[in-house]
Amino acid sequence: MHGETSAAKSHLLSALAQWLQQCDGEAVLYKTMADLKRTIDWDHQNRVYMLDDLEGFCSRPDDERELMSFIERLKQNNASLVISAGAAVGSLDIGLPDLRSRLRAMEGFELKSLDEFQRREVVRARASQLGIILTEDVLKWLFDHTDRELGVMLDLLEQIDLLSLAEKRRVTIPLIKSLLAGEGA
Repeated sequence: MHGETSAAKSHLLSALAQWLQQCDGEAVLYKTMADLKRTIDWDHQNRVYMLDDLEGFCSRPDDERELMSFIERLKQNNASLVISAGAAVGSLDIGLPDLRSRLRAMEGFELKSLDEFQRREVVRARASQLGIILTEDVLKWLFDHTDRELGVMLDLLEQIDLLSLAEKRRVTIPLIKSLLAGEGA
């Protein structure tokens, strides 16, 4: 999958990994390409590998060869691979022809960034899943005073939930302000 930074690719991969582990009992390995620059871990128990930020391997011949070798091992062991990138494989600077060909042969799709209304709906839905009552005033304040990137907003929502539970307080603007000021539990 590919899309711009605000398309929430990392969150989607992470959610998919959690879902596969919880619902299907699959052994899943989720790593960013930055994590893998040291070495790509191979574990026969993992049936699904999720690699975030493909462009982290592009234009580095040694890294590209290692990734190609890793993909071959996956194929031999009938394991699945899900990769994210900031752009379609065809527009990435992949020097190794076999790797470029292998990646282009994979099914791919583009994730579009959500507009503000859609991001608000995602935040509202996640708050509901967490059992948070998020008033319209609080939601508006969040979008007016914090980073609007969806991944950052969802991470903040998790922190708000933890603080609200720890302090046994409703989610209000003062509670959020105390969290952002570092005054929360």
